[in-house]
Amino acid sequence: MVSKWDDRRYRSKIIMQLHSMSTRANIDVIEYIVDMFIKERKLSQGILFQFLPSICYHLNLTGCDHLPNSLLCQISFYCKNLVVLVLDGCRQLSNDSLQSILQNCWKLEVLSLKGCFLITDVPFTSSCSLFYGLHALVSLRKLCLSRCSQLSGEFVVSVVKNCRKLRSLDISYCRHVTQDALLKLLSLFYTELNVSYVPAVNDVVLRQLQSRCEFLVSLQIAHTSITDEGFKGVLQRCPQLQHLDISNSAQLTDATLCHCALYTPRLQSIILDNNSITDLGVTCLLSGLSLRLLSVAFCCNITDKSFACIGEKSESKLKEVNVMWCGKLTDESIRRLQRCKKLARIGVKGCVLSTPVLHSCEERGVILF
Repeated sequence: MVSKWDDRRYRSKIIMQLHSMSTRANIDVIEYIVDMFIKERKLSQGILFQFLPSICYHLNLTGCDHLPNSLLCQISFYCKNLVVLVLDGCRQLSNDSLQSILQNCWKLEVLSLKGCFLITDVPFTSSCSLFYGLHALVSLRKLCLSRCSQLSGEFVVSVVKNCRKLRSLDISYCRHVTQDALLKLLSLFYTELNVSYVPAVNDVVLRQLQSRCEFLVSLQIAHTSITDEGFKGVLQRCPQLQHLDISNSAQLTDATLCHCALYTPRLQSIILDNNSITDLGVTCLLSGLSLRLLSVAFCCNITDKSFACIGEKSESKLKEVNVMWCGKLTDESIRRLQRCKKLARIGVKGCVLSTPVLHSCEERGVILF
């Protein structure tokens, strides 16, 4: 379809077919067509402008940094009923365009602005006017501001005041967000939270999170200054936690992994890359939890003892293991991991392993990366 779009007759035929469809079917097909143009990297200003008035509920413009900001501003005019709006990588998005979206898209539930680095706190400054308020915030359930590096913390006031339904928040790599702003943000209850690479995240912030973390399913808190003792209080109150990323956390040790095994029985995936953990911590995890994903890349203290608990008839649910650049691991660990019947992927780059062992993995259909 994309390759034939320049053919006027073909284009006219498709448009006529769209007009003959029911409203619901028409909407679904248009959203599908736009997605196809995006995947082929052929979405132009003219094509999007042609379909924009018919896009009702979902619009994903990930990576469309070639579209002019003036066109993005039109989203709030033509697509007032949007439920999901993803503008990841749209580096041209301005404060004015975002504020217009927040003021006019009343039904917005998902807003993702990852990498929109021109955005500051200004669009989130709520107007006192009933007609120019930030209405989109009221219905918002998921907000991603990852890598919006100019945010400092003033946006928090509007988010906390208006986003009473917010359950998923991503402010990773927003390095200028202050501790006071974090304390305010954590007055809400989340099921998904990503505060990785935010320097202000520390044990003081964790104490605020402790009283609001009972519904957390996913927590990403990599590259922060949290400690074992501070994090223990959070883990004790996270019975629903399934996904955890604490990679690049220099002050966390095996104690935290033992706390995970003790307090988070539903944990399915854990990322521990580049931490000072040892065999003791990994053994606690594998012995006490039914993990699907384990990543210990660049953990140079890990040896074959970490996987010694995987027996001959392993009932392990592991699907993916990443041991890249764990230089002390040998063929023995890979042989043990192959006992996991559901294992589909192993990260082995940087490990000194024999060719027969690697071939054995490939013969079983295990993907090596």
